[in-house]
Amino acid sequence: MPRKKRNARDNSADASSAAISDARLIARLLAMLLVKGMVLGEQADTLVRTGLTPTEIALMLGTTPESVRQQAYVWRKERRSARTTRNN
Repeated sequence: MPRKKRNARDNSADASSAAISDARLIARLLAMLLVKGMVLGEQADTLVRTGLTPTEIALMLGTTPESVRQQAYVWRKERRSARTTRNN
């Protein structure tokens, strides 16, 4: 069976998809630089606040999405507790 010729629309869709993929890679690398040296809970909380999903964060940090959610929650809770202790 002969191959179907690709039209210009297919090529532009491929280029657009590649550009989005490149942009996501750059965003992930910048996010990793942002949280370098932080503890896991602080990393998770910071990355969640930047708008990344727990699944994306888990892939970057080498953990599970549920772990990311839990770590972000614990970090926020500890931070709130520290703030209220200082204010009293």
